[in-house]
Amino acid sequence: MTNARPQKETGAVLNMPGGHAHGTASRRQNQPDAGCKTLHVEIGPKRTSWCRGGRVRELLARAAVPTVFDRARRAWAVPTNRVDDVLVVAEHTERRFVTVEEVAS
Repeated sequence: MTNARPQKETGAVLNMPGGHAHGTASRRQNQPDAGCKTLHVEIGPKRTSWCRGGRVRELLARAAVPTVFDRARRAWAVPTNRVDDVLVVAEHTERRFVTVEEVAS
C-alpha cells in the first residue's frame, strides 16, 4: 500500500521516498508554443510589419506597441516605426532568437 497519487497532467505515478508522488511533466508542456523562443518579423514595403512566433501577443503588450491581427497573413501587424521596440524587448528582455526579413508586398 502506497501513498502515491496520480498526476492530473500526465497520469503518471512515480513512487518517491517519503510517500510523495511527483510527475515529470510541467504545466508549460501542455501549452502551445511552450518552448518557443523565436520571433520572426517581416518588414513591409510601406508602414506595416508583421510578427510571428510563440506568445507574440504578450510580447507586443510588453513592448507597449499598437497592434492589430492581420487575418490574411495570420500574423500580428505593428507599425514599422515601432518594430525596434519589439526587437529590444524580444532580444534583451525575453532572450528570444529574432529573425528580420524584408518583404515585397
